[in-house]
Amino acid sequence: CGVDAFSVFDAWLIEAEAGVFVRVLRLRTRSDLPTRARLLIVRSRQEGWQFPDVDAVLPILRGADVFILYPRFVERALSARRYAEIERTAALSGRTIAALQTWDTMRVLSWMWQDEGGNGSPIFVAGRGDAAVPSLYAALLSEYVAGAILWEPPASHGIGPPLLTVLRTIEFSEAAAMVSPRPLAVIDEASALFGATGAILQSLGRSEDIAARKS
Repeated sequence: CGVDAFSVFDAWLIEAEAGVFVRVLRLRTRSDLPTRARLLIVRSRQEGWQFPDVDAVLPILRGADVFILYPRFVERALSARRYAEIERTAALSGRTIAALQTWDTMRVLSWMWQDEGGNGSPIFVAGRGDAAVPSLYAALLSEYVAGAILWEPPASHGIGPPLLTVLRTIEFSEAAAMVSPRPLAVIDEASALFGATGAILQSLGRSEDIAARKS
């Protein structure tokens, strides 16, 4: 996964909310650039605890320091039944697992900007599969994000991780278009999301804000 390009590996536990901690790993690039970019990769339940394959995203941000977030309910193996129970329980408080993971991502983005000491270097966020949902919404809701990378994202909220009542307001492809004027990269050029979001941005005269790459 290209780890030879990095010189430092370290880890933190970040308190996302009272009593809830999430794990963050950092791979520091060998680059000597003082303000190199930082890339936060959000892990999904499907990927689990395994170390991510970063080769697909690094060509987009060469020389970036890589941070890897394991949001809640990702590191532990949960049966489908147990996962559904947690999802239903979260809904009683007006949230879903994807919403909780979005909050985890926003908290880590805030830590990266304020506490980790990035001397103004830009932060990008990336997520693969189901993790594209919290990655995208964290990018939209956080003032610290310079751009987003969605890797094999769901084409619609109807088939992706649920967010309560979101389809009353917006579809996933429309939310992705709201990243503009910041850059958005979609890894999987055949993705239905790329076509739908690209069409929206083209109608707004902002087609240069989205790019596709092969997965």
